[in-house]
Amino acid sequence: MIKQPTLKKPSDRKKVSAAAVEALADKLADKSYGQDKKLPDEIVNTSISLPKSVLQAVEDLAMLNKRDGKDGPKNVSAIVRAGLELYLKGSH
Repeated sequence: MIKQPTLKKPSDRKKVSAAAVEALADKLADKSYGQDKKLPDEIVNTSISLPKSVLQAVEDLAMLNKRDGKDGPKNVSAIVRAGLELYLKGSH
């Protein structure tokens, strides 16, 4: 025998406060929907070759950023992305 899902009665449903509804509405109000929504660039994997000393320095920097809780990039990819973005901004 197949058990049919049961629907909750209105009296069994969780009551949501007006403040919670308002907070959700405020949170969603700033989000874009439809075609006006700006999508972030897609992240793709690539391979690069670096001198061993440069890679070690970048790995050390990433580890320091993680340990110190700094706002800076916390992995090699993020550091390389940040460096490339700075380079591209300066070379128009």
